[in-house]
Amino acid sequence: VLAVVFEGNSRNDRESMEGSMDGEEDYKILRANWEMARRETALKRKRRREEEKKGQAKRLKAIEGKGTELDKKFLESLKKLKVKELKLICMGNHLFKSGSKPQLIERIFMTNKHGGAGPCPKCAHNLFIFFDEVTDEPSGLECRNTSLYRERCPHKATISPSNKATVLTHMLKDTEDGLLQSVGIITQEIAPDSEPPQPEK
Repeated sequence: VLAVVFEGNSRNDRESMEGSMDGEEDYKILRANWEMARRETALKRKRRREEEKKGQAKRLKAIEGKGTELDKKFLESLKKLKVKELKLICMGNHLFKSGSKPQLIERIFMTNKHGGAGPCPKCAHNLFIFFDEVTDEPSGLECRNTSLYRERCPHKATISPSNKATVLTHMLKDTEDGLLQSVGIITQEIAPDSEPPQPEK
């Protein structure tokens, strides 16, 4: 009887071990497939970012090519600033501070040329301004702020030649420590180091 019990136990242990080994093999295969998919996704993102950077640099070069001598001089001055300095200028002018150096330069340049929209009137967040790729004229704006409840601010507007002067009313401002002035760009206003504007109630 004891022999039968021991034999039964060893058979159960062996089957359990074989089952766990199969489970481990399946896990290893799934893990390897997941790692491969993760690497492929990361590689695609890297390639997309590189393509976007090339496109942004190409767009900035096109804007520079179509601009006046003053425009070219303005852009060359902005290129002397570091990314963190350009971000500070964007923050002081209620512009998006994320993106590559060409994007930051373009936003500051366009604000100087066309004017800025200021903060969102509904949530006081920075507004994103769209530009026509052919004419380089502002065509619209929207708020991309998302609340804690994943609700997106609904504020958006279309910009046309008829309402441009009433929508883009903010002139380019320098930082309090004069980052723009340090590269030879003189503005009429200085962005105050104060509390952000309050949203509408």
